[in-house]
Amino acid sequence: MTPTYRGRVTQSTKPAALFVYGAFKQDGGGLGRMWYQRLTALHDAGWDIHIGLIDYRRYRTRALLRILGGKFPSDVTVHTYWHSQMSRAQSVRAFARATTKFIARKLLLKKIARDVTSPLHEGVNTRNYFDRLGRLTSSETFDSQTHSVNQRTWFDTDGSEIVRKWFTPDMNETFIQRPSDLERHETVSARATWLSELPLPDGTIVFADSPYTYSVVAQLPQRWGKIFVLHLNHLKRKHSALGELTSKMERDFNPFVRFADAIVTATADQAEDLEKRYGDTFHFESIRPVIDFKMPSHKIARNRHRIVMVCRLVDVKRVHHLLSAMPLIMAVVPDAQLDIWGTGDDEARLKALALDAGLTDSVKFCGYTTEPEKVFRQAGVSVLTSQREAYGLAVTESLLQGCPVVSYNIKYGPSEVITDGLNGILIEDGKIGQLADAIISILTNPELQDSMSHEAQKVHELVDREHFQQEWVALAEQISGVARSRVVATTAP
Repeated sequence: MTPTYRGRVTQSTKPAALFVYGAFKQDGGGLGRMWYQRLTALHDAGWDIHIGLIDYRRYRTRALLRILGGKFPSDVTVHTYWHSQMSRAQSVRAFARATTKFIARKLLLKKIARDVTSPLHEGVNTRNYFDRLGRLTSSETFDSQTHSVNQRTWFDTDGSEIVRKWFTPDMNETFIQRPSDLERHETVSARATWLSELPLPDGTIVFADSPYTYSVVAQLPQRWGKIFVLHLNHLKRKHSALGELTSKMERDFNPFVRFADAIVTATADQAEDLEKRYGDTFHFESIRPVIDFKMPSHKIARNRHRIVMVCRLVDVKRVHHLLSAMPLIMAVVPDAQLDIWGTGDDEARLKALALDAGLTDSVKFCGYTTEPEKVFRQAGVSVLTSQREAYGLAVTESLLQGCPVVSYNIKYGPSEVITDGLNGILIEDGKIGQLADAIISILTNPELQDSMSHEAQKVHELVDREHFQQEWVALAEQISGVARSRVVATTAP
């Protein structure tokens, strides 16, 4: 079944939940899947589910489902901040025309429009973004020296403008305007006003899953309950519970935490640290993500000397640490093979590092995968070298497939599921020599590898979909009651 993309809300006696989301990213890691799991858990428990998309990307249904790894129930309602003036028939015709032009240009060996940057006037450049068919999706102007964006415009599939956004020089404030708006508005307030006007009942639960949405949800009416879900480690590296917040959390979470009725983390340790910081007047709770465990339809041979890493290729994941460890590993295990799965901003730099280190024969960049279970089931060990995590979904996914994990012992997540020496190895953060030694010990000891593989699969005990649903439904019902009690309090004589 496909999601229902419409602005209207059907009348329902069910309890309602609104999931506010910014942008779905193909390389967004486990965030999208965890979001989707919670959505389906509440839907299956009888809740009326709504999604509020405050970004302006055009999502084809199949692409959206591929990113989230599941199927939307047919009665989920998706609301978009921007409104296309095109009818469904017009959209279909526009897509057919674009496809025909794309095929024709391919056959004629002509270039397809791709992202391009060009000078606009002195000191200002413009950059146009196109989709795979060569259609213009957005355009931005930016300072040629500082590269700070001044303005960005998004376009519909026929090239008509659907929303425009302005940025102040310090990038701390933005303004936004749709064709239907008479004037531009401050972005966060405009989004909050739009969501507030959705005809949802008192006691509706609103979920904010990222720093991108906390400020918006904080401004929503008191008649709705607000749950902030934390998918990030809020602390700077190696800081204690009351230590310094990351710049993102200082800017996008700290000012708005007091507006949340509940803050949910994936680990008990992080919930406890947050309570120490903000006090017990806030409702902090930990709910562990659930994994969709999939057994392969046929036996997959495990390569004992294959090392895998599944993550976004961004700086915080420190993939370069594993690349630095590879020569040490190969000195003992010459046929060791490293497969890196994922995409991200750091990809080009990491490939250059592998090339400079002469690792092109032993290190393979495999791209994004929608089937991490197959990746882990074929490997002898997986590795996590992140600077910080809020959970580390890939660790649990690896263990479920009988693939032991070597990880830095960081906040938060790895130690929640890895028992050092039993189903994996925890090592001191940042110690590349220890990282190499731990991997070597697993690759060169078949008995240890088999024992860890057997113990790893016992993590099933930590993955219970029924319990996951019960926890989220209980919390949602509790916060819905809190919101309804506020309505009663404000209307009482």
